[in-house]
Amino acid sequence: MSLGKHILVLVILFIRVFNIFASSSDYIIYSIGNEETNCKFEDNRVNCIYKDSDGFIWIGTGGSVERINGKYTSIYHFAGLQESNTPSPFLVNALIENRKHDFWAGNIQGLFRMNHEKHTLERVFTEEINFSVQSLEKDEENRLYIGTVNGLYIYDGKQLRHIIIDEKNMLSANNRILDIAVRNHNSVWLLTSNGVVICDAKSGALKQYKCTLPSCGQLKCLVRVDEMLYIGTEKGGIITFDLLQQRFTPYWNEVKIPISRLAYEKGILGVATNGQGIYLLSLPEGKTVYSATCGTESGQDLLSNVISSILISQGDVWCGTGYYLGMNILRKKNESFQHYDKGIFKTKSIAIRSCLPTREYDFIGTREGFYYLHKESGKMHYVNVRKDKSGLLRSNLIFSFHEYEGGLLVGTCGGGLSAFSPQTGTFKETPLTRACISNDIFMFLEDENGKLWLSTSDGLYSYDKQTQMVQEYNASNSGMPGNIVYGIYIDSAKRFWVGTDKGLAIFDRQTGKCDQSILPEVYRKEAIRYIYEGRDGTLFFCQLNNRLLVANKTLNHFHYLSPICPNLTQDDQGFYWLGQWDGLLRIDEELKSYTFFPSINGINTNAGPPILKDKDGMLWVCGMKGLFTVNPQADFPPSPVQITEMCINGKPYADDYKLKADSILYLKANENTVTFRFASLGYEKQELIKYEYMLQGKDSTWIVLSNDDKVSYFTCRQGNTLFRSESS
Repeated sequence: MSLGKHILVLVILFIRVFNIFASSSDYIIYSIGNEETNCKFEDNRVNCIYKDSDGFIWIGTGGSVERINGKYTSIYHFAGLQESNTPSPFLVNALIENRKHDFWAGNIQGLFRMNHEKHTLERVFTEEINFSVQSLEKDEENRLYIGTVNGLYIYDGKQLRHIIIDEKNMLSANNRILDIAVRNHNSVWLLTSNGVVICDAKSGALKQYKCTLPSCGQLKCLVRVDEMLYIGTEKGGIITFDLLQQRFTPYWNEVKIPISRLAYEKGILGVATNGQGIYLLSLPEGKTVYSATCGTESGQDLLSNVISSILISQGDVWCGTGYYLGMNILRKKNESFQHYDKGIFKTKSIAIRSCLPTREYDFIGTREGFYYLHKESGKMHYVNVRKDKSGLLRSNLIFSFHEYEGGLLVGTCGGGLSAFSPQTGTFKETPLTRACISNDIFMFLEDENGKLWLSTSDGLYSYDKQTQMVQEYNASNSGMPGNIVYGIYIDSAKRFWVGTDKGLAIFDRQTGKCDQSILPEVYRKEAIRYIYEGRDGTLFFCQLNNRLLVANKTLNHFHYLSPICPNLTQDDQGFYWLGQWDGLLRIDEELKSYTFFPSINGINTNAGPPILKDKDGMLWVCGMKGLFTVNPQADFPPSPVQITEMCINGKPYADDYKLKADSILYLKANENTVTFRFASLGYEKQELIKYEYMLQGKDSTWIVLSNDDKVSYFTCRQGNTLFRSESS
């Protein structure tokens, strides 16, 4: 059998995902690792948490080290250690990545180094370090600091040095190194139960500073922020040690139980307690800005009040439990996405069908009438068929609004058009409303001459306010492809586009006739719901089946964009925002990079109304569970994707430590079934993740993948090949 190399150019495009709502508090809380989640840990006692240089989260448990890969974990067991009947016989106290992918673990039996090929942790310095390792740190020269119950060890890659704090009394509590903070490559600060010690990394010289503050008990953990050490204590308070003034000072004392771990990121100090949940402190103010405890409310409460580990990363808070319950992820809500709520008026329980923000009012259309808010007074009004005594509002289902001649035009489903005055709260009859009595009014458009156009269920209407003349155009008198006109649009080339139930056409306003001749035959008959032009002239045609047809300005190139899309708009930064049944999608102007915002608290958009952009650049999105405003100028950090595993013919072949960007993999001729597995390093809930993938040479378009983290290819062809992966 001949050997060959299969061409496997897999380009993974990760549609970046964000959890954007956190109910009424600052965070929404997810659980991971326990029996109720789809990413179960082998051991649910999470004693330490670490984030590596690739962005993966690692946990040290009572019996192993596990890397969280989204829906599953990669498990590393301790090689050569005997099981025992004691709980957590290999309890991991510390994890660290020294050099790239060079992982070390300290547990209650000693020091271990990770073997990625065997997925094991192999013991090192067996004779020298045969007792509990409490903490691990490194400096900028990759010198490893190992804090143990018997002093400090320093390993520079060649030599292991041992430094005893109290040489006269080997059993002294001073020799028990609880935590380490590296200041620079010359000095490291060590935490003991009764003080701190500065150690010269080169000479080994030591200087001790005993804590004499009353009522703090033993010291438990520390974190360094600039020139200050923040130290958690046995009796619940946090004290500081100024590295410049070399002085202890009380800092925070809101709890009276032991502080188990501390974490820090961007001005926020995370505090894990041994019985009272977690606290987040603002360091500049020294005040609590958030706290969470154990409870039964989903999304708001922790799994346990006993928190054994904590990590803050990119605003997310990870905390592990000490009672075999797994861990929680606290994800901060994004203020860029807001429910439209004014006082006691809440839209989250209402399906919003249309909206229009104006200078004085906000109008909100539903299936049961419409609301309008007077912005200055804050007064909300509600209008429906029953409340309207004039009989001029003929349907409660509101499809569209348009500000016109000092009043409001209201387009309905089955009830035609109504003219409303928000100042008086009354309706009036006009020549246009008399012409549109029982049809559906989908949208309005004013042209450059001030003529008003309406797309309706029985054709296209025009209204000249000077002459008050109404003209109707339909399939019978204009050559329009169909009588139901869903969308109308005038582009930068002055072409008047008409999207109907039976195809797309260009309407000549001078002759009143439609023309389809400049369109490719294949696109003439598809029902078009919505039409839009980007600022670079790119044209978008949203079909009734939610496929998105894209054309260039000269109409000599048409293609489909893979995401489904009932509506879209472009923000002031050039990004396109596409409405989705399960969220919002943002695409860059080149239509190459996607960002997905999942359906949380109902931000899946309604199919009919477009996404509006107001004069301030804010986006208004009509959702199935409320009206939303979006600030598109906000920062949306991406979640990268990582290929975690490759299988050949159903058997594991390589993981991400073997799969590099320039890897060349040699496969036999019969090794032609390939499976790739990947993970989002944003660690979103799995049901909120979308991927797109492509195998170059086999797939012609991007393929959407939801609720799964792997893809398989069968009967891959032979040839000289290069494996490549990309993420964005």
